[in-house]
Amino acid sequence: MFFGADYGAYPTVSMEWQGTSRHPYLERKHVEPTEAMYECRRENFEAYFGKDYQRLPEGRLLVFPLMKTGAGVVSAQFIAEDGSKYFLRNGEMKGAYWPATFNPVDRGAPQKIHIAEGVATLLSVLQQSEQRSGIFISCMNAGNIKPVAKAMREQYPLAEIVLYADVDKPRDGHQYGVGIEKAQEAQAEVPNMKILVPPFSDSDIQRFKAITRSEKAPTDWNDYYRIWEARE
Repeated sequence: MFFGADYGAYPTVSMEWQGTSRHPYLERKHVEPTEAMYECRRENFEAYFGKDYQRLPEGRLLVFPLMKTGAGVVSAQFIAEDGSKYFLRNGEMKGAYWPATFNPVDRGAPQKIHIAEGVATLLSVLQQSEQRSGIFISCMNAGNIKPVAKAMREQYPLAEIVLYADVDKPRDGHQYGVGIEKAQEAQAEVPNMKILVPPFSDSDIQRFKAITRSEKAPTDWNDYYRIWEARE
């Protein structure tokens, strides 16, 4: 993988220290970078993988290395300035995750495994509460919740696992959206796992539409904390 200055991929926090503006995606989501995310441009990617390997957009790309227990880095997710997301072609996804920090967070509270679908949700959870200590990881999509949760349970048999589920719109004939459905499927097979769902009221939904200037309803904990910020 090309996570180093030799290949034009630099830690996002280092770029900010040197005066580079915050990546538009992070700015829009109201989240701060961590030492475990990187940034590159398409030409940096093509210099390493070749122009024919995978087409990525122009502009600044956030890079999130995806790890797998016992295998190290097996893939990556790229997020463009407009929020478009891309996974590394031929990368391994099942059971792969992005750790938000290199080491467990120690805030004096009991250690837990914190899992979110997307990176913005995970970063919101990480930065918004001083009581959340432990390991913070993103499984990148709902279908990957169970494989990642099972891998974490195997690696940390005694730790509590907390899943910050997305509240997606239910499909026809389903009681819940895919985020909660996949969370419940994982919970049925992973002992000592808790599911936390963002509690959106009708006024929260209207406030979110106002601050985002869209008709999109809030779905995740990043949306919840943005609404919470707007209340202050």
